[in-house]
Amino acid sequence: MSPATTNLRRGATRTLALLLCSSTLLGGCLSTSAGSDGLYARPIGDAPVIENPTAYSKALACLSQYSDRAGPLRPHIAVGSLRDLTGQIDNNGGRPLTQGAMLMAISALGKAGIPLVERYETDVPKLEFDLANNKLISDEPFQKQGERRDYRSVYPGAVTGSNYFLAGGITELNTGIRSLSANASVGPKADRSVSSQPNANAFVMNIGMDLRLVDTTSLDIVDFVSYQKQIIGWQVGAGLFSFFGNQVLSIDAKASADEPAQFAVRSLVERAILQFVSHLYRLPLSTCLPDSADPLKGGDQKPLRSTAAPDPAPPARPQAMAQQMTPQTAPQVPMRAEPLPSPGLRSSYP
Repeated sequence: MSPATTNLRRGATRTLALLLCSSTLLGGCLSTSAGSDGLYARPIGDAPVIENPTAYSKALACLSQYSDRAGPLRPHIAVGSLRDLTGQIDNNGGRPLTQGAMLMAISALGKAGIPLVERYETDVPKLEFDLANNKLISDEPFQKQGERRDYRSVYPGAVTGSNYFLAGGITELNTGIRSLSANASVGPKADRSVSSQPNANAFVMNIGMDLRLVDTTSLDIVDFVSYQKQIIGWQVGAGLFSFFGNQVLSIDAKASADEPAQFAVRSLVERAILQFVSHLYRLPLSTCLPDSADPLKGGDQKPLRSTAAPDPAPPARPQAMAQQMTPQTAPQVPMRAEPLPSPGLRSSYP
């Protein structure tokens, strides 16, 4: 038997023994029988649940203080369906961007202290209205089987109307703005038995969003934004390839990091809400967002028209509001003196 054949058999025997040992170890870590707790294995990781703030969340919390002082003058806002309108599909057949921009907008408006009205999940309210309208639903506690209970009454004006609603969507996803790839092979000139292969990759892409604030009564577009945010990702790696006699050693290691694309969408939404609410209260953006923390540096788009048009006969509440906003209780920033027009009860859901 030749030496080459002997060495080949020895290598195959070692490989088989290594595979058998690995299988035994894996079998000991993963059982095919559930334990007394009903689990095959316990999940790893112990990271607790935390909040999900963006760079604009503190500014929204700052605006909520002005919203609290406005009291009954605060407008009610509804959020429409903010869809992904890029039309792009990833390799798995799904969409690369989140379909929950509407939920992000609701959270952002809540952070800013804006009263919200539901206009999306209306199936349950519609069903309960139909049941109440037919005198089939009751709010009284159930005492005993067969007992008759009084039905829920339906009153006009029971549903709060919206003054404005938010519309728009994600309009851009550009993945090829810039990319970089570098590879190298390093090893002795005379002896190629050992070589290393470092590599590096980086890319830049952006996401664009167009949102608008619409007056629910007149359907006038009173404010709009068109923003984009760039995100970056990188990957570095190194490989080692070596011959030791008849043995081959190959080692490959990589590290990568990508800026979260869905978090970029949340940042775009919160920056848009920051502008809308600031305009509603006629506050400069720099009131809650310093120019040093904002690349736009206060150069935000102006509303298409005033978002605080006075009523023909304003009630006496503005005077009380003006008395509350004293130099001791609030900074000297321009606030509207008249309430937003009340649209009243809507006849139907959008």
